[in-house]
Amino acid sequence: MKKFTYLMSLLLAFVGATATAQTFSGNALSAAPDLASCVKSVGEINPDSYYVLHCKGRGGRYVMLDPSDRLLRVNSSLSTDRTSMFALFKIESVEEDGQTYYTFKVASSPEGQGYYIPAVGKGGKYYAGTTAAKYSITVKDAENGYFIIKLKGSNVGFNCDSDTFTGWDDEGDNSQYRLVPVTLGSETYSNYAVTYSVKVGEEVKESGSDRAWGGDTFADPNLLYSYYYSDPVRVNASDVVEEGNTDFVYTTTLKSGADGTIPVTFSTASSKTWYALHSQNSESRILIAVNENATYNNEESGKVWHVKTEDGKSFNAATLTSLNDVYAASWAFIEDGLGVKIYNKQAGKYVKCSNDGMATLEDNGTRFYFRTSTNGSFSLWNGSGSQYLGSHSRYQSANQRLGLWGGGDQNNSGSAFGFAGVDVSLAVQYATADLEAKSPNESNASYLTAGLAADLEAATTALTAAASYEAIDAALANAYVVSADVDANAYYRIGNVNLSADEKKYVSTENIFVGTDGVLATAYAANNSIDRVVRRVPATGNFASMLWKLESNGDGTYKVRNANTGCNLSDFVESGIDMPINVASGGSYTFKAVPAATFDGNDGKTMLQILVNGRRINAFQGNSNNIIRDYNGNHDNDPGNYWQLEKVTAVPVQISEALYATVSYPFPVQVDQAAGVKAYYATHAEGGVLTLAEYANGIIPAGQGAILAAAEAKSVNLAILSSAAPVEGNILLGAAAKRIGFAASSNYFLGVDTDNEVKFLLGTIETVPANKAYLPAASAPLAANALAFDFEGTATAIASPVAGDAQPERYFDLQGRPVLFPSNGVFITNTGKKVFIK
Repeated sequence: MKKFTYLMSLLLAFVGATATAQTFSGNALSAAPDLASCVKSVGEINPDSYYVLHCKGRGGRYVMLDPSDRLLRVNSSLSTDRTSMFALFKIESVEEDGQTYYTFKVASSPEGQGYYIPAVGKGGKYYAGTTAAKYSITVKDAENGYFIIKLKGSNVGFNCDSDTFTGWDDEGDNSQYRLVPVTLGSETYSNYAVTYSVKVGEEVKESGSDRAWGGDTFADPNLLYSYYYSDPVRVNASDVVEEGNTDFVYTTTLKSGADGTIPVTFSTASSKTWYALHSQNSESRILIAVNENATYNNEESGKVWHVKTEDGKSFNAATLTSLNDVYAASWAFIEDGLGVKIYNKQAGKYVKCSNDGMATLEDNGTRFYFRTSTNGSFSLWNGSGSQYLGSHSRYQSANQRLGLWGGGDQNNSGSAFGFAGVDVSLAVQYATADLEAKSPNESNASYLTAGLAADLEAATTALTAAASYEAIDAALANAYVVSADVDANAYYRIGNVNLSADEKKYVSTENIFVGTDGVLATAYAANNSIDRVVRRVPATGNFASMLWKLESNGDGTYKVRNANTGCNLSDFVESGIDMPINVASGGSYTFKAVPAATFDGNDGKTMLQILVNGRRINAFQGNSNNIIRDYNGNHDNDPGNYWQLEKVTAVPVQISEALYATVSYPFPVQVDQAAGVKAYYATHAEGGVLTLAEYANGIIPAGQGAILAAAEAKSVNLAILSSAAPVEGNILLGAAAKRIGFAASSNYFLGVDTDNEVKFLLGTIETVPANKAYLPAASAPLAANALAFDFEGTATAIASPVAGDAQPERYFDLQGRPVLFPSNGVFITNTGKKVFIK
């Protein structure tokens, strides 16, 4: 049997792509391809034959499948061993649209699971998939058998770069391929996905994957482990890779007695146990994370997070004089496989060392293994030779820098560590002092404000009960959340601080449509592909679609509910925050200021980060995009992560030159009657007449439709009210979010008829715009194409001023009622004039 060399160690397990699970089986070439035997015309292609695909460019390369991830590569040579089965293809013809196209199937595809060359685009890498893309094959050089192979309906076809099969739109050497028939040997080979795992009891501590050939011997991986584990033992009776024997399991247990005692309590992402660590060079040489210039071998390495071990430093108030000091000296052990990573509280990073190098603190740390030491509680080995983490003079004078030393020894005092659990009371003391020194903010009349006196007081109270660093952090973070300033009944407009009002600044749902009943779920049931992604719009967008309520969860987080749709912002999704159809669903959001952020203009009060599931929400790509989402790499100093929540007390409405408008809102509003604006509702419609009654005190209840009338075109503000009793008998309906799905001619809308008179007209449109009123045709029992207005018994249809003045002048009062002999007041005419008569 052939020996399979398994190229995985504990340190490298699972850092690369996971092996494709399928088994590939097939035959290898019996002889090297004879390029001269390539087909010279498409008529010679035989669906029962096997082919290799040979590119003219790049010095001549063959297309091959990489079974580990199904990536299509190109190799400069092709051996006749078992690996050649991944270069074999079946070419099958397909008749479509009166043309003949071809598919290219990997000959060794798993049984019942065909893999094909996919549709290629211009550039990029391509992976064999289960969709058989169709290609045209045309002769380029008949004498030498070169073809151009292009995707159906595209000018892009086969191409190759230095080592990868790709696509392009030219017909040069890299796009010319030979189809070379080949003969196969009799032996069948199988290539398996193999895995290994190491278990303690039923818990998997280590795992890895690769691919191997059937009949090869599985070589035990180089398993590394801390001193308290026994030697891992393979469970499989056979080490030969074959069908049914591809998953290799090892077990280990903790040793008995003191030898099997783990020296520390491991921490998790949600719960950490903190320790003070000291080098056994001196018990008053604790490990401290610092972010400063570091020297290694007498050379400045630049400003980095690293680990300092200063003489005379102990974990007490005499040598640690601030909360940052305490956190910098606090370390947690995170179990990693059969080893450990070391995490620092202040840096929020892990200890990392390259071989024989100085230790830094990074997002991805080094895995160490506990070793016993005669000079301390333990030493930390990096799994290579005699590389032990420690404090040695080679990393700056007086052993001040932690690092690895190839000449190390687990029993050397510089490579041995002592530890002790930390008392959080010192951190509470400093955190409380920091909080009490802060000046509270005053509430801003225009924006939601964090850090009010009540916020600071609540945070200080929380600190008195804090029993963990996590509780301290939560209390400090809550000092700059917005809890004390949130009005549960108020509406807010959410605008990004990095964008101007004429850019895509405000979070809005105006692109999200609901059903005829006003429910998002209804529209979604009718069309599952309906757009539910929340987007950003300029200030000129639909105003009420930008309004949001904050509904407290009671823990400092909020559901963020849109006024028009009645639905909440979702949990984080990478493609953009969307709107769940379930009105009870949605993410739990935190709003907090970050006074320490250094971007230009940060006020540390009204400019707030919005977080969900711990992720900052960003105005992704600014004005070049319109979604909100988290993205990798954003940080506290990125202004795209900051928002202001404008306190909204009124809704602006534009009354056009027609002097009328319709409105409807999911909250009650009141018109400014002193500004000459009236609000009406409809009591009944019959005989081509819509009878209107005035809303008492100009108050329009939530969800009801209204007609606004004014003496002149103007922009008016409708004051938002906390509550209002509904008006009985109103047959006008209102849409908050845009409603879709109506039948044509099923509703009346405000409009101007062919005589230039303002009426309710039977519309052919199948939607109702957001925040507009409409009248269902079913509410007008005697069918009419237009409904003139009857103001409480006086019927009229006021001509639109846009009609001009080439007609007899007639006068109307501000309610639209005709006046035969006008005197003493303000009137409007059918030609659009405003007339004041004393």
